[in-house]
This record gives sequence, C-alpha cells and structure tokens, in this order.
Amino acid sequence: MDLCCFGTQALDWIEARNGLAAWLQALGAIVGIGIAIWAGGAPARHELRMARAKREDFLTAISDAARFTMESHRSVGDAIAQERWFEAMASLGVLKQVNTGAILKKALREPLSTWPSATLFVCVQNYVFCMASLAAMDKAPPTDESGWNTHLLLIRSRYEAVAMSKERLDDEIARLRAVG
Repeated sequence: MDLCCFGTQALDWIEARNGLAAWLQALGAIVGIGIAIWAGGAPARHELRMARAKREDFLTAISDAARFTMESHRSVGDAIAQERWFEAMASLGVLKQVNTGAILKKALREPLSTWPSATLFVCVQNYVFCMASLAAMDKAPPTDESGWNTHLLLIRSRYEAVAMSKERLDDEIARLRAVG
C-alpha cells in the first residue's frame, strides 16, 4: 500500500464520521494560532535574554572593579591593622597615582536609568567617595603628635568606611543577581 492510497483512505474515514472533519479543522486552527503566538514572541524572548546578559556583564564589571580596588586598598588596611602608620601613608600616595576605581568612576557617569537599580548606583557612589576620601588622607599630613593621632584615626575610620561600603555593594549585586 503506497502513501497516496493511505492518505486517501484516511480522508475518506474522517469524512465518514459525522463532524470529525470540522473538529480536526478547529484543532488544526488552534495549534496554528499557538505556533504563531510562540513564533511571534521569539524576538521578545531574544531581547529579554540580551538585556539579562547585558545586566549581568554590567554587574560583573562593577563587582570586579570594586574587588580590584579593594585589593589595591588592602595594603593600606594591613598597614593600619598593624599600626605601621608610615607604611599606611606611603600606600595612600601610591593609591592616588594608580587611580584605582577609574572603572567605577566612569560607570557613575552613566545615567541612573541605565543602572539595574538606584541602590546599586548609590552603593557605587558611596564606595567611590569613601575611596577618594581615604586616598586624600596623604595631603598635608599634620606636624604635631596630637594631629598625627587624629589623622591616623581618620585614616582608620575611612578605611573601615571603604570596607563597609564594599560589603553593601557586594550585597546589592548579590540581591540583583538573585532577582534575575
């Protein structure tokens, strides 16, 4: 039995059943509409995937830049923790020359509407501010002992502010990644 004869016999069988042809035609129309809707949504699904990938790239760039900057500042933190003040002051001068955080500063020039969240923008802004205030501590060091004690306490508190703002930044990035 060849395919042509089978097709003819199948059509004859369907037409012999009362109303079956109409039901099959309706079912075919519904399946066709479903396929058209699914195919029509393909560009939107592609655009959504691209937006998610762009967002993830942005979050990764911010996270990597913040991590690199924090690692650059770690020499200051280590010197502060061990109360090696001269080394801490020297490290601050080096940080200024290296211009850590340039990627973060550049990202802050982007409009807020392009950021995944306003909270992330504020976290990065705070982090950059804390880093800048820490790096500025090498300007005009005090000349007397009480001035040095105050200056060193400020360095310590600003370093701690950098570390805390980095933690908030990491928490916001983790929250945004969890949301998807």
